[in-house]
Amino acid sequence: MSEILLVDDEPLMLKLLELYLVPYGFNCVSKTSGHEAVVYLQQKKAELIIMDVMMPGKDGWETTREIREFSNIPIIMVTAIRQ
Repeated sequence: MSEILLVDDEPLMLKLLELYLVPYGFNCVSKTSGHEAVVYLQQKKAELIIMDVMMPGKDGWETTREIREFSNIPIIMVTAIRQ
């Protein structure tokens, strides 16, 4: 089973993403901060990350830069930003 790491500071969004992905056979691991995501990936493996851009503390861009120092895992960025 493929593991997807979901990273978002909004628990409702994490649950929504999981609701869509689990029926397709994906195992989802949810983290609520960039720091938690980095720590998790340093210890475990995922096949894909779906990550929010706007998070308090370490945002999605900063988290991605940190992950890229040790991993080439695919990352899909999501955001509610409108321009």
